[in-house]
Amino acid sequence: MGLLTESALLTGLFDYAGLFPPAGLPMADAVAGFERYRAGKHCRMLNAFVIPAARLVELKSEVTSAAGSPWRLSVLSGDWPADRECIEQFRQQTAGFQIVSVETRQLSAAAEIRHTFPVYIELPLDDGLSDSVASLSQVGACAKIRTGGLTTDAFPTCEAVARFLTVCCQAGVPFKATAGLHHPLRSLRRTTAAADAPLAMMHGFVNVLGAVAAATNGATIEQVTAVLDNTQAAPFVERLTTRPNPALRHLFHSIGSCSFEEPVADLQELSWL
Repeated sequence: MGLLTESALLTGLFDYAGLFPPAGLPMADAVAGFERYRAGKHCRMLNAFVIPAARLVELKSEVTSAAGSPWRLSVLSGDWPADRECIEQFRQQTAGFQIVSVETRQLSAAAEIRHTFPVYIELPLDDGLSDSVASLSQVGACAKIRTGGLTTDAFPTCEAVARFLTVCCQAGVPFKATAGLHHPLRSLRRTTAAADAPLAMMHGFVNVLGAVAAATNGATIEQVTAVLDNTQAAPFVERLTTRPNPALRHLFHSIGSCSFEEPVADLQELSWL
C-alpha cells in the first residue's frame, strides 16, 4: 500500500479538465473519461468536471444518463451576465448534475456570483495580488492560480507561486490551482505530448501540498519557495504523512488537470499510491 493511499490529502484533489489543452479532448471523449474515472479504483481523488458555460448544452446532449451520484461541475465563465443565463437554463432543464463552483477572471463579479455559487477568481501574480486577495476575503470568494500552460513562459516562478500561497494562507482565502500540475514533483517536462514541444520546469502538486503545509505553519516566502523548488521525493514523505496539517486542504481545494491518469500513474511509480 502506498504512503498516500489512505491520506485525506488526495480526496477530491483533481478537477478533470480534459476539454482543455494540452489534452483538448472532444466532448464525447472527455465525458467517457470522466465516467470511467468516477467508477474507477481511484475515484476518491476526483472532484469536478470542468466545463465552459457555453458548452453546457453540448454536455447535456452527450451524457445520456448521469447514473449514481450527480456529476459535479465546475463552470468557467468569461462573461458572467451571459453565462449566468446559460447556467440557470441548464440547472432548470437538466437533472443529474450539480454545479459546485464557478471559475472566472472577473474580480468585479465575485460578490454577485458568490450569492449563488462558490466562486474562484483567477488572479494575476502582480503587485496587486494582496489587495485582490483581500477583496476576495471580504465577499467570501476563493482565489485561483494558473501554474502552467503550453509555453515555457506560462509557468510562473517558484517565488511567484510561493507569494500567492503565502498571501492566501495568511488571509484565510481558499484557492485552487490549474494547468501544469499533473505531476507530483517539480520536474523538467515537455509542455505538450508533441515530441518537439519545449521543455519547462513544471511545478509538482505534491510540492504545492507541502508548500501550503509550510505556509499555514508560518513559513516565510523564502521557505515556501524552497519547498516548491525541491525536485526530490524524500523530504515530502515525513512532511505529508507523519506531520499532517488539517488546515491544508481546507485552504487548498483542488487542481484543474487535463489528465487524471498521469497523476495516478506517477504516484504509483513513487509507491505513494
